[in-house]
Amino acid sequence: MQTAKYKKLLNDNTLVFTSVLLVIAFGIGAIVRIQFVSDINYPINDGGLFYQMTEDLLDNGLRIPKYSTYNNDLIPFAYPPLAFYLIALIKLASRQSLLQLFRVVPMVVSILVIFAVLFFSNKLLNDRNKVALSVLFFALIPRSYEWFIMGGGATRGLGFLFAILALACIWDLFSQNMNWMNVAGTILFSSGCVLSHPETSLFVVFMAGVFFIYHRISWMNIKKGLIVVVGVMICILPWIISVYGHHGLDPFMGAANTGHGEWLEIKNFLTLKFGFENPVFLSLVSVFALIALFIVKDKLTYFLSASLLIGYFLFPRSGPNLLTILVTPLAAVGFYEILSLSGSNEGRKLDFLKALESSSKSKLIVIFMVVYLSLGALSFKYIAERDQLVLTEDLLAVYSWLDENTDQDDNIMFYPAAGAGRFWWNDFAMEWFPAISSRTNLTTVQGYEWKEGEYQKRAADYLDLRTCEEIGPVCVDNWESRNAIRVNYLVLGQVAGRQDFVENFIQRPEYHVVYAGEDYLVMTKE
Repeated sequence: MQTAKYKKLLNDNTLVFTSVLLVIAFGIGAIVRIQFVSDINYPINDGGLFYQMTEDLLDNGLRIPKYSTYNNDLIPFAYPPLAFYLIALIKLASRQSLLQLFRVVPMVVSILVIFAVLFFSNKLLNDRNKVALSVLFFALIPRSYEWFIMGGGATRGLGFLFAILALACIWDLFSQNMNWMNVAGTILFSSGCVLSHPETSLFVVFMAGVFFIYHRISWMNIKKGLIVVVGVMICILPWIISVYGHHGLDPFMGAANTGHGEWLEIKNFLTLKFGFENPVFLSLVSVFALIALFIVKDKLTYFLSASLLIGYFLFPRSGPNLLTILVTPLAAVGFYEILSLSGSNEGRKLDFLKALESSSKSKLIVIFMVVYLSLGALSFKYIAERDQLVLTEDLLAVYSWLDENTDQDDNIMFYPAAGAGRFWWNDFAMEWFPAISSRTNLTTVQGYEWKEGEYQKRAADYLDLRTCEEIGPVCVDNWESRNAIRVNYLVLGQVAGRQDFVENFIQRPEYHVVYAGEDYLVMTKE
């Protein structure tokens, strides 16, 4: 009788604890994501290409066009279109500005992802406390939302949402007997992932392989896997036929060769920096995951750890974003062990909740962890200066001036942004210009991954300009000679922060300032 009473009390306490953690996770997680976009008027960082493709879709009566008009070039409209359809339909239904939808929709999807992680964690972990901890950790580490909440997160975030839901279904697919509802869910969510974002689709394939090996390798699981593959192919066939009919396999071949397997992210793993969290704060979640790896000896921990390691090398471009769904359950297991050990009594490790109930130290550890991670999440936007990667009225005025005062065939160059963490993928000024204006930018890289051979050249040209030893007019001259193109208008940004650089241009007789904004100059080149 007493045993039954104790079990009921333990279940009640577990329910209270997990409920509190989940409320904190969803509450602060939502606040962090809303705060990320609430005090700005435009999308963060990227999304210009997707903005233009959504406009192209609307202009073509919601039929996939052959080409996108982005940067006034013939860029194959080969990108998975589901996010464009979603935003286009919302625009038609709500009459909201397309620019505002690219600010708000990624944020809403990022909040929904937290709920998907709860669904996914419930499949992996057999303990409600660990599930709640996993969701909390996911909600508060910046990599779980940073790149998904930007303008380009319209596709990345939707793909991630479908990927998590698909993986939850795939877990059941391989761990249970044949269940046609689960097969249908796997097909539906996997198809949504493929139709939303290329790299999240490859991630799902990778993790499906991991789950297949983790469970039993059997003919029944092979059969279920083949049924899903056929079902997904049927669902995505209209899109594949549309792209193939217009362009053949060239866009897919071009995109397949654009992943930048750089030391940039892989070094984070080797130095145990990981890159999941606020760089100024301690990487608590990553450390908890390491503790699980070295202390907890079970099959799931080993498989998740191995997948995390392999994933870092297979997905160096967005691995730290996608792998958050692996590091957070590992961190939950590690933190669970810490709490159990912190409440140990006479060398005996206590149950997690017993430790929490009997030890003030355990309570303080939980409070510290929640507060510390919350502060890291809330301050990340400002510490990492993500609030600086956004369109401003000053920049929009530059776009407007160029639109009104230049000819369609004028060659306009936005000189690459300066800064240790600035590259073409977060040089928002040069990406949004072709989308918001009717003019062309010579240094835009986005979109050219779908034109085989052009992406590599444009990315290399951008990098050469940005890292040119004699940064300034000589670099522009070299670029013109290399590309046999004459620059008519040069746009310099970050004027206040690099005055010597700007002065190098002003002192050259062939350059003349024709427009001056707060932090941008437009110059003609004779």
